Amino acid sequence: MVEHYYGDTVRRLFMASGMIMLVGLPFIYDNLPLPLFSSLLAISVVALTAGFLSPIHFPVLAFDLSISVGGLIAFEYYAVQAYLADEDAFFALNQALAIIFFYALYYSVKTLRGASPNIKDMESQHDSPAVHILKMRYASGDIKQREFEEKMKELEDHHEKQSVLEEAGGFDSSGDG
Repeated sequence: MVEHYYGDTVRRLFMASGMIMLVGLPFIYDNLPLPLFSSLLAISVVALTAGFLSPIHFPVLAFDLSISVGGLIAFEYYAVQAYLADEDAFFALNQALAIIFFYALYYSVKTLRGASPNIKDMESQHDSPAVHILKMRYASGDIKQREFEEKMKELEDHHEKQSVLEEAGGFDSSGDG
């Protein structure tokens, strides 16, 4: 129902990259330009970000995008450095991670774009922000079909009441009278 939600794909890519970093860390630790703690922190942040991914939390989607950009830049930078230094294992690991973050970036952008409709699109579809969020929750599996239908009915009933009140007494839809 929500176009361009690829959060599950981004989550899988983040988890795959975290696993690769975690499994590869003991083998390439000597080549790392950072302290061990920094690497473990980065792995933890990627896993936490994957876990918090949700179509109804716009800031998390934006943070996922920044993690994707940071991962792509960092791992590709170190892949090129390792290639120039003839460090084959370090190159291969960093290049694989850069490719994963490249795809995560693509899908993060598509998700972020889909989660931020412009007002003109919402008006043309007659979707209020509440309806849009409800549709996103349903599409992500956060709510089941029955609950979705009940809440949509409540929103429609509320909208009809507001329209009748506005026409009858000049009330505005903000509820301020």
